[in-house]
This record gives sequence, C-alpha cells and structure tokens, in this order.
Amino acid sequence: MKPRLIPQFGAMPGKSTTDAALCLAHDIHATNNHILYTSLITFDITGYFDNVNHNRILAVLRDKGIQLPICRWVQSFVNSRVTRIRVDGYTDREGQDPCERGCPQGSPVSGVLASYYSAALLEMFIQGNRRNHSIPAQELDNTRYNNGTPITAGLFADDGSLHTASDSPTTNAERLQRAFERVIAWADQNGLKIE
Repeated sequence: MKPRLIPQFGAMPGKSTTDAALCLAHDIHATNNHILYTSLITFDITGYFDNVNHNRILAVLRDKGIQLPICRWVQSFVNSRVTRIRVDGYTDREGQDPCERGCPQGSPVSGVLASYYSAALLEMFIQGNRRNHSIPAQELDNTRYNNGTPITAGLFADDGSLHTASDSPTTNAERLQRAFERVIAWADQNGLKIE
C-alpha cells in the first residue's frame, strides 16, 4: 500500500487546513481497511516566518532553478526590511534596525518563500519516484515492516505532521520517534526550533 502525496498546503490558493485534515482522514480510513494501526505526531515550527534565514532561502531558490531576476527580487524583498515599534499610535523613529532574518508573515510572497524554505524537510521523506513523501522503513532501522506504510510527512506552513501505519502501535511509535529526530535535526540545521 503506497501513501499519497501530502504536500505543503500553506499559502496555496484553494487549500486549507480542512484539505490537510481530509487527506489525513483518508489515509487513516485506508489503513483501517487493511486492519492496521495508524499513529500520528504533529509539530509546530516555532517562530517560523521570523527565523527564515535570508542567505539560505536565496540558496534554496537557486538550487531549485529559480531564475536570477526572481532571486534578486526576493533578495530585495527580504533584505530591505527594518524593525520599528508602534504602540498606541506612537512609532519609534529611532529603531530602524535592518532585519537579518525572517520574512513578513501575512504577505503572499512569504507563504511561497516558506514553502520553498521547508521543501527540504518534505524531501527527506521522499521515496522512489518522488511521488510520495516517505522514508523507507529500511532507512530508519534496516528492518522490513510487513503490512505497513512508510512514514508520511505533511506541512501547513509552519505546522507539520508525520504518520505511519502497521500492525503494531509500538512499531509505529518507534518509527515515528526516529523520523521526528530527523525533523529536529533539519530544524537545527536551519536555525529553527520544533515545538
């Protein structure tokens, strides 16, 4: 039984948390039909938009083959921001420190940049022909799981999930723990924290 693609749902027109929940519900029902236990772990990337590294996002865009004029525009978009404090109508004119990290949450561009930034996290779970986001069981612990599914990853902007199914909840928990350790390592490498 192959898992379906669980994409990055955030910042995509016509997609919502309902779509992400429906995909998960579908997977759970499909595994139940095969008399398997489904297990899920969810996580939040703390301060995601505030901690996007400008140099890293530009490197990711170049690695993905994004054209140079667009990369230059993105560089201007993320580098020309400053921080100012506004309280009760008063704006601090002195505090115009340039932002060295982050992209403005709420901007449509930031959602697209965040999707590119976290693409490597989903790609860690890709198996075979890149049609699904899964880590092969052998890669996790060199053991084959009969009647089970690979780890499936999904994201909605800064909220993520990992799920799998097998004939044993204990097996699921062990596999999810190892997969979650990989998520934490990815976050650490990218200056992010998992909650």
